[in-house]
Amino acid sequence: MKEEEIVEYVEACIEKVALEYGNFPDSFDSEGDLRAYLYHLIAKNTFFTDLFDYEGEDETFKTKYLHAEYPTFSKIKQFTGHFDLTMLNPDQSNQENDNLICIELKRRRFSSLKSIEAIRKDIQKLSNKQNDIKYKYLLLFRTNILFNQEDKDEISALKRNSDIKIYLVDTKGYDVI
Repeated sequence: MKEEEIVEYVEACIEKVALEYGNFPDSFDSEGDLRAYLYHLIAKNTFFTDLFDYEGEDETFKTKYLHAEYPTFSKIKQFTGHFDLTMLNPDQSNQENDNLICIELKRRRFSSLKSIEAIRKDIQKLSNKQNDIKYKYLLLFRTNILFNQEDKDEISALKRNSDIKIYLVDTKGYDVI
């Protein structure tokens, strides 16, 4: 698959999850349910789950393009963090981006300081140049309350000038900022 086809396919899967959540939010009891459903949708195309030879720094090994809980390259509070979903770059000649796509998901109420801090940390993780990501996504699923303009402004301010595509998903649909 070409890079643009991969991105289009993954974004179509993200949009399907967003629409499904908007119509049936109670069918997703946790962030893990959302991650598993998105993984399932992406993995329907066997390109993402077939094994291929990945050229690491010291050796070549068999792996697949799609991974859940994939480790970050940069340390977070002295430990290696993880991305909810990662798509390795099929173009291994491009040494700039080992991670073609990384996706972080959050499902919660966003008015609390704890939630805002979690969003800030995910934005920092996705924006960190050491993590070597070409396409970055943050999917925010809101329970029980709709996103209002104040929420959108606050999340946009956290995003600042980053190239992260943020999906704000609630029971009325989704917006992308």
